[in-house]
Order: sequence, then structure tokens, then C-alpha cells
Amino acid sequence: MSAGKGYDGRHGASRAGMIEAGLARAMQLDELHLMFQPKFGTALGELTGAECLLRWRHPRLGNIPPDEFIPVAEAGGQIAPLTGWVIHAACRQLAAWRQAGFSPPPLAVNISLSHLSEGDLAGCLHEALARHGLAAASLMLEVTESTRIGASTHMKGLLGHLRAIGVGVAIDDFGTGYSNLLHLHELDVDQIKIDRVFISALESEDTRAHRLLLALIRLAKRLRIQVVAEGVENARQLRALALMGCDQVQGYYLSRPLSVAGFTELLARQRWLG
Repeated sequence: MSAGKGYDGRHGASRAGMIEAGLARAMQLDELHLMFQPKFGTALGELTGAECLLRWRHPRLGNIPPDEFIPVAEAGGQIAPLTGWVIHAACRQLAAWRQAGFSPPPLAVNISLSHLSEGDLAGCLHEALARHGLAAASLMLEVTESTRIGASTHMKGLLGHLRAIGVGVAIDDFGTGYSNLLHLHELDVDQIKIDRVFISALESEDTRAHRLLLALIRLAKRLRIQVVAEGVENARQLRALALMGCDQVQGYYLSRPLSVAGFTELLARQRWLG
């Protein structure tokens, strides 16, 4: 048993080491690519945007899930260049769609608080947008680890700076941090993305969860903040969110993440055909 445990430990360390060592190469070679998770208007089903999802096919390890390599990138100080790669790739693809005659909606890029506070995010955004001739409104930044934002004056200032650049700003997984609920009126953001935990609660008989979600949507609307529901899995959830006045939805019921080719087909029709 002890030999087996020792092997597993070495194997895990070796895999993490290969991931860390391979990240820089992956950004230079053709190992990384983006998938696109569409967002739709709740009332009419029109295409309103897409979230960029980073994928990595390692030459030896195969497909590595983001929840495995993103923490390695953060721990190894590689999250800023990795996020920069995503921003440039998103801008490059937006420009390609525009050149092909499409009018793509804004693409959303996930940003960690570590990059927001340490990396030269503003410089990266200016460079990528200028290189591809795009307006700042072509991008939406979805800030993760949102439980720490509401109580931080520094972070709120950084969000305001991003808004001043002209890019959209959203708080991801909103509702999981009590501090953000208390400080929502102070956050200079365009959108909040309601955590899927609230959406799945629509399936339950817990009327308190329903009332809390409705109150959150109404509060955001009073503050002129758009509400996006994540993880919509069925028609019942979609109907409930529409009745509550939720602005946008995304989830497997509407569309799974799409390749460039798949999203190009979606651009041609501009709406969800469920």
C-alpha cells in the first residue's frame, strides 16, 4: 500500500510539473484554443454574447481541464500571460468574424483577481484591441473570485478603471459572497452572473430561494445592472427566469460550448432555436 501511495504522489507531482513546464510552450504552439458558450436574451432568444472557454490539448497528457491547469498557472505566476493569450485570441477571432461579414456580439474573458491586481491588464487590453481594430465594447471581462471584491476599496477602484477603458465588466458567480450582496450598489459593473446554485434551486419547492433570486434580480435592475443566469438546464428554469425579468441566460439547455465553426453557424442565425 505504501509503495502505491508513493507512486501516486510522484505521479501527481510529475503531472503538475509537466503542466507548469508546458504552459509557456502551449501559448506559443497550437495547443490552446477557445470554445464559446453563447448567451441569449431571455425574452426573445437573441444572441447577446459568448463566454470564452480556454481549452488545452497537451501533446502527452491529452486534454487538460481548465480547473486543473488554471490553478497551476496562478501558482506559477503564469496567469497574466495566459489571460493575455485569451484576450488576444478573442480579439483575433472577433476581427475574423467581422472581416467575414458577421456582427459578433461581445466576447467575455474570465479574469482572476490576481491578474486584476498584479498584471498589466489595461496595457494588454489596449494592445489587443488596437492591433485588431476593435472597439473596447467588443470585450466583456468576467471577474472571478468575486467573494473578495465587495469589501475591497482597491478592487472597486480597479473595476472602475476597466470601465473607464470602455470594456464591459461582469461579476461571475454572483450571490456566493455575502459581502458582494451588501456592496452591490458600490460595484461599478455592467452585469452580474447569478451562480448556478440559485438557478438549480428553481427546481425545488423552497419558496425562500425563489424569493431571494427574484429580489436579487429586482435589486440589480434598480441599479441598472444586467442580470445573466448561468447553468440553465431546462425549459422550466428558463420560463421562471423570464417571468422574474432576468435579462440573459446561458447553459446547456440553450447551447453547449461551441467551436469557432459552430459559433459561426450560430452567428448566421443570431438566435437560439430551441
